[in-house]
Amino acid sequence: MEVGYCYVVNGEYLSGLYKETFEYEKDAEEYARTMKDGKVGVRYCPTAVGRSRMDRNGY
Repeated sequence: MEVGYCYVVNGEYLSGLYKETFEYEKDAEEYARTMKDGKVGVRYCPTAVGRSRMDRNGY
């Protein structure tokens, strides 16, 4: 499963892609339901703001 996310740093809009694998389809569907239109935490490199990762542990 892939989850796209967007974030803003100093007025610049950026985006990233988070990939997760699931053993069972029902687990992937449940994850997708919980993520849909939600907020997530994003960590980025201060010297290269285009390098980021989604913080799966919350916002």
